[in-house]
Amino acid sequence: MDHPETHVNEINGSTSGKTDCVFNIFFSIVAVLTLWADIITDALVAKQFFENKEWIRFGLATFFIIFPSIILQLFSIKWDRRNKQVQTWFSIVMHILQLAAVKRCFLVIWYGQKAFYKSERTFIPLYDINIFYLKMLKLLHAFLESAPQLILQLFVLSKINRAFDFKKDWIIILSAVLSFISLALSVVAFIHNARQQNSKRELSICGLLFQLIYRLNMIISRIVAMFLFASGYTWGLFIVAFVHWLCMVAWLHYFMRIKDNQVSKILFGYFYIFWYIKATNTKTKQHLIFYYTVFFVENVLMVVALYPIRKSIFNLLEIGFIIIVSGTFIIGLLFMLIYYKFIYSDGKNISRWIYCNAFSKSETILTRIQFNTNQEPQVDSEVFLSCNEIISHNILDPVSFIDEF
Repeated sequence: MDHPETHVNEINGSTSGKTDCVFNIFFSIVAVLTLWADIITDALVAKQFFENKEWIRFGLATFFIIFPSIILQLFSIKWDRRNKQVQTWFSIVMHILQLAAVKRCFLVIWYGQKAFYKSERTFIPLYDINIFYLKMLKLLHAFLESAPQLILQLFVLSKINRAFDFKKDWIIILSAVLSFISLALSVVAFIHNARQQNSKRELSICGLLFQLIYRLNMIISRIVAMFLFASGYTWGLFIVAFVHWLCMVAWLHYFMRIKDNQVSKILFGYFYIFWYIKATNTKTKQHLIFYYTVFFVENVLMVVALYPIRKSIFNLLEIGFIIIVSGTFIIGLLFMLIYYKFIYSDGKNISRWIYCNAFSKSETILTRIQFNTNQEPQVDSEVFLSCNEIISHNILDPVSFIDEF
């Protein structure tokens, strides 16, 4: 596949560029620190399982650390090859040491200071693309490691048949908190990348907050429902997740017409266990209705399935979890509807009331990097191009990390 020619445009104002650079460098450092803090605490939890001879939990915790790390390195290497970047000894060593995210963070800082503080504009495309790839690594890590680890850690905490001992259990709690923080940061990165690719309409701070609240509440609802189900049917959760994944892959293949890229179907099917990502450039409304109907029904069934095996009525803690499952879904749904009805639709309605547009950023990646394609990017309800367009034209987009893998 031929790679598109890159054109670099001037940035509107050096001050704006420097401010944007400082923010991205700060975000990159925080993303890498939280990623590795999450990995280290997960490893300490796995060590605790090993010392307690809890072999199944140790095996799962270890798998959820090693497998995602290998996948991240493979994607990072593939991106370098796709962009025809020379594999230096620095790059090779960083990937062998499982430090792809650290490498991307270093490159963001290196190219950022050259582009904006030494005015070497030729480094701007490399700066932008490494920011993009770091955020995609963060997204992959969050849903390949943080999400399953969080469910495992909540399950372990629910199975403790003794009084809570902070000295013994603090590492599991800390690991669970860091896993959730990692998920939250990945959502922010995902939303930011998704909207930065649209040069016509940039998302305001207000829109970002509504999207963040909507996404996080949906993820919380799903994770708590899966945790409750796992507390009663340990291995049943794997069966439910696998069946859901198969259904989502079939949906992508037959109804969304994604037939060319097998990796994309596998990854999107996995992401759909936790949340919705637009995978094709078709009408989104029908897909959202179908997905969140299935999403809600599955959550309800996972909670209801606990009732027959209970020896007594649900206790106060479990009732609280059930309220969280339904409450966060309703909150997420409400914020999603408000976002698409008032904020996304024309960018004027609710923005006039609370001055969202005053916080909008005028500069996007596409004002600095433009790709030659045979088709203009189309705007739909989540500003995602279809997988087929990405595969055909190599457009820089949050789902392009699956391209040609």
